[in-house]
Amino acid sequence: MWNFDKRVTSRDERAMETRKKILDEAKKLFAKYGYRNTSIHEITKGVNLSKGICYHYFPGGKLEMLHTLVNEGIDAVKNSGDEDLGIVLFKNGEPIPLKEALLLITEKAYEQFQKTKELALIVIYELQFVDGSKFTELLKNMFKKEKKFSLIEEYFSKLKERGEVRNLDYKLSFDVFMSTVMVSILYSNYTGIIDENYFKTLVSYFAELWLP
Repeated sequence: MWNFDKRVTSRDERAMETRKKILDEAKKLFAKYGYRNTSIHEITKGVNLSKGICYHYFPGGKLEMLHTLVNEGIDAVKNSGDEDLGIVLFKNGEPIPLKEALLLITEKAYEQFQKTKELALIVIYELQFVDGSKFTELLKNMFKKEKKFSLIEEYFSKLKERGEVRNLDYKLSFDVFMSTVMVSILYSNYTGIIDENYFKTLVSYFAELWLP
């Protein structure tokens, strides 16, 4: 008897691999050369596939690829949280020192940026080609802390409870800190230079603002 289920599953897996291969190549080229400077021909050439196969998976061409990359980026952000960063802000149940925590968070933010750098650069540099509502949704989910960053919130709440930080809106203050860190990380991507001393100075500056 023919095993149709197995054959279909295998075909589906190959289709998923082909689709991913096309998207990965598009992401690489969009990030390196820009959306406008990348052609379908260059994408198909990079994955050794015909234009016909490429349009089979993405009938809307490279614009559909761009939107797909952004949409999948949104899904990735929705399904991630501070536990995915591997941040350890408590030792033996006690919060670690503020400067140590901020430096650790900065280092992890840089590591995460390196993992998703291509997508981040595409979103930043190609906004005019991304559906406005999709981009807004991406930003909203990136900065929505209520559910995604419970460990960081717990950390600052504990410090506030113990009187180890000033009585301020730590959520807003942390958003400002992270925005500054991300701008600095983006700048380092431009220059190709990682100034660790600058990041340490940045951490010290914010920590001094928050310490009582």
